[in-house]
Amino acid sequence: LLWGSEWLLTALLPPQPRLHALAIEYGIAAVCLLPWAIRRRFWQCRMRGVAGVIIAGIGILCIPQMLIFMAGRTLSPTVSLLALALVPVFLALSGRFSISHAVCGFAGVVFLANGSLNISAIQLPWLPLPVAAAAVLARSLVAAEKQSDVMSLADALFLQCVAAGSLLYMVSPLLEHETITWSAMAATGVILQAVSPVVCGYLLFYWLLGNRGAGPASMLQ
Repeated sequence: LLWGSEWLLTALLPPQPRLHALAIEYGIAAVCLLPWAIRRRFWQCRMRGVAGVIIAGIGILCIPQMLIFMAGRTLSPTVSLLALALVPVFLALSGRFSISHAVCGFAGVVFLANGSLNISAIQLPWLPLPVAAAAVLARSLVAAEKQSDVMSLADALFLQCVAAGSLLYMVSPLLEHETITWSAMAATGVILQAVSPVVCGYLLFYWLLGNRGAGPASMLQ
């Protein structure tokens, strides 16, 4: 329901520069989480643990989105979808998930996307980008699982949204040439996306990550 609401909002609202809009959504999510972060006094955590949480968050919330966006100029979304379906496979190869479950999940995605999969020779040099996004995401999920007991979920997501949003805001002018077209509907959509898929969705996702492990969480994602 949470992730489906993002797809519904994306279909209903006018298209916006993806990275810039995502940076704003992370900023709004950080503002929503700020009271909980202040109440828990996140600044009293060890700096090494805070750095690990931020690095893991950038690998989940920021770098894969940037790589997929760069590849999306040449590759179809189906290729990026198949690449992200490799995340459980990468985790299985590292011994953190059942290889049979990972392969069956990947095969199911391939079966569903087979009709729209089409790669030309000129697109082959861009394939490493979505594959690298999947590898970064798999490594970051493992890191986030290890850091799950450093601080509360709200504190961790607050720091990650601040870091990822700041990085995306600085990088988006270099990768995107469009500007956000603001209107009452666009502003409402950005706020709803920040509250529902980002805050609620990632809090639930991190809870599952800490309780079930990176492998099952990657299958959900």
